[in-house]
Amino acid sequence: MMRKALVWILASLMPGLVVAEIMPGSIEEVQLSNRDVNHIVCKSGDINDVVFSQEKPSTVKVNGSNAFIKFLIKDDGFAQQYVTVRSEFYIVCAGEVYTLISVPQNIPAQRIVLGTDKHKTMASNVEMYGAMSLEEQVIDLTVRAMKGDLPDSVRINGPKRKGWQSSLAPGAEIQEIRTIQLEGVGLTLTEYAVRTKTGSKLDERMFLSTNFGSNIVGVTIHPLEVRPSQVSRAYVVQKGVSNEY
Repeated sequence: MMRKALVWILASLMPGLVVAEIMPGSIEEVQLSNRDVNHIVCKSGDINDVVFSQEKPSTVKVNGSNAFIKFLIKDDGFAQQYVTVRSEFYIVCAGEVYTLISVPQNIPAQRIVLGTDKHKTMASNVEMYGAMSLEEQVIDLTVRAMKGDLPDSVRINGPKRKGWQSSLAPGAEIQEIRTIQLEGVGLTLTEYAVRTKTGSKLDERMFLSTNFGSNIVGVTIHPLEVRPSQVSRAYVVQKGVSNEY
């Protein structure tokens, strides 16, 4: 669906991919890299403070609306030990408190966004997308997801299903990456990583299944032709879906 309008876009992930968005007042469990520097962004203004246990092996630096979390690596000269113990971070973003329960993992650096009031984001989305047709909305949201150029008003969640899944589509392994909600417009985009053991030409129709949604209005895969174990990206857009995380 809508492949011709999107084939010119490179679908490789851009640096600084937002992997989760946290809302004020909630307690959220997030995966953070235990090797690289993780980036926290406050949408509403400056980060006023970050409170965490000084006994935990981590450092935090704050600069304006950005905070950077790094877990310390213990090196005894023979081997390196990486943090795996959970830590709590209480981040004050523009006067609102956000609670992050971090789960350190051997993954690349993560970028977490501290979101804003839901009513404001819905109004922003309606203003941006209200005059577009459904097809234009789907194309614009997909393009922005592929380019890493999402507006601040979207809500981004981590995957519900973690790890590679072999039972969702015949002949392929699929991993859910993130979900992007366009609240107020009624669109939800889910991004997946896709690979096959033998290599083949992928088909968007493999995602037209209830495994991926009940009201799918757009599917884009890039690249379509993959080598064995090469990872492609799929973007599945649903209409009228509100996923509560």
